[in-house]
Amino acid sequence: MIDITESLLLRLAGVRAFGRGLSRYTEGGVQNVVTAGKLTEAVVRGRDTHKVVLRHTPTMIEGECDCEASGGIDFCQHCVAVALALQDKSSKTKAVSKRQAMTAIRRHMAALSHEELLEQFMNLIGEDRLLRDALFQRVQFASGGLSFADLKKMIANIEVNGEPWEDTAVRTFFEDFEKILLRIREFADRLDSLVLLRALEFAVQHFNAETQHTGDYAEHSDSWDATAELLFELYRDAVSRLDSTGRRLNWKIT
Repeated sequence: MIDITESLLLRLAGVRAFGRGLSRYTEGGVQNVVTAGKLTEAVVRGRDTHKVVLRHTPTMIEGECDCEASGGIDFCQHCVAVALALQDKSSKTKAVSKRQAMTAIRRHMAALSHEELLEQFMNLIGEDRLLRDALFQRVQFASGGLSFADLKKMIANIEVNGEPWEDTAVRTFFEDFEKILLRIREFADRLDSLVLLRALEFAVQHFNAETQHTGDYAEHSDSWDATAELLFELYRDAVSRLDSTGRRLNWKIT
């Protein structure tokens, strides 16, 4: 169906008819709207009651009404009122894709100044605790000054929050554990090698302790394997940064 805009209706009906049609619509005069394919029928009530028929395709819209001004061929105020109702209905049912939304947001942001962008961003994270916590964690890692105690606390806070046999609780645990490991990998080069190794040693111990409570986690074997692979990868990379006399940690995932 054609995109129904105010400028289009002004062009079809003229300023006077558009104004009257807008009043009819906002006063609730459009009733019994039925759309079937390229045809929309409705009743417009005011001092008198009139029947309107709109024909619409992706490239055009035509209207006819039984009122004197239309004569069955002209786009009158009653056609405008029904077209506005159709516009409202279309806007409510028309889904916006992720790509369309992201494109519109990017264009909007590109037009803002640095100060305006920063203000909008700070307002957004001020209202979203999860986003705020995630960004603060990134800030902590990016600073390069995290100690073993800092990393240990972050890792220890990830627990099976619920009954160990609950699918949601176990799934969330694996997801959160993988997130912290990915964050460590992202900023590994800013962490002291020995601090990183100690943190990984604790991560393995904590991971083993938590998963032991979950019993049979066969349904989460892919998540378990992914987490274990990340742990080994991080440990291997951290060890490679030490010289031959560097500390070696002996551990395994049970």
